[in-house]
Amino acid sequence: MSPGRARWVAFSTPRDYAQAAASENAIKTLTKDWAHFARWCRMKGAEPLPPSPEMTGHYLADLAAGSGPSPALAVSTIDRRLSGLAWTYAQRGLTLDRKNRHIATVLAGIIRRHARPPVQKTVILAEYILAMVATLPLALRGLRDRAFLLIGYAGGLRRSEIVTLDVGKDDTPDSDGWVEILKKSALLTLNANSGRREVEIGRSSKEQGCPVHALQRWLHFARIDFCPVFVATSRDGNNALETRLNDKHFAFDQTHRSGRRHPGRPAGGEPFGAVFRSLAARQSREFSRGRRALCPETAWPHFGRDDTSLPAPPRSVPGEPDQIRPPIAFSPQAVV
Repeated sequence: MSPGRARWVAFSTPRDYAQAAASENAIKTLTKDWAHFARWCRMKGAEPLPPSPEMTGHYLADLAAGSGPSPALAVSTIDRRLSGLAWTYAQRGLTLDRKNRHIATVLAGIIRRHARPPVQKTVILAEYILAMVATLPLALRGLRDRAFLLIGYAGGLRRSEIVTLDVGKDDTPDSDGWVEILKKSALLTLNANSGRREVEIGRSSKEQGCPVHALQRWLHFARIDFCPVFVATSRDGNNALETRLNDKHFAFDQTHRSGRRHPGRPAGGEPFGAVFRSLAARQSREFSRGRRALCPETAWPHFGRDDTSLPAPPRSVPGEPDQIRPPIAFSPQAVV
């Protein structure tokens, strides 16, 4: 074992495994939800412990109605906070029964009065991904962003899954997966709450749209052979740093620069977030067609080599307005 790897020893105690039962982002969300509930209890002159179905029902009603500067929350957010309370109580050896008559009745009333149909996310096709890739600069930061986009699209991955990838297994303690680059493909191993899963991404015959080639170029020029795959770059975008990217940083960085190229596209995190949220629609016919256009021989999650139908990214004409189409008119709510 190399000295670098020796610093990061795999989980060895029950406490380590228990802490790894939920992702870091999930723990942060649960902690914030519990802090909000505890603050609400103090404002009402009550104690959060032990669990009280009646008090929980009043809390849910306040979330649905909104109070003071706090706006009313969506039904999905209220349900998530209720689940978070039940989970936090369980960690303390207590039980909050969601099926309790008081809680169930209040929640049913909230759903009936405030529930809205889910917002359908527009799927993104390969031609839009290639259009985005065509706008990226040739500096090191552009190589990183190109690899990020193509790997995320071809593998159907979330941003949070991509940024936690390491070059090797157990390179860092905060890793949730690693990458193996093979002769004909790249094999991504991801650690999820439901268990470990593997995503194999095949090479494309055209380098401009090949996810594996883009990943190799980024790792080569960034001189990365250990620790996180996707790291921050220097201000000029020409040097790789040691800091692992987080999903929010990358979303802002990517859309901020692409927003300048497409003045009509809203700035901020919406477009790039919607790109990766749309990947969840894997069952749609358009999504399947778009991925086969990128690597058409085989179906998801493994893609073929002989890519004869890959559309060329649109180019700008000198002296004319930018002809590269923005990917999609995204809704502000479509943020991962």
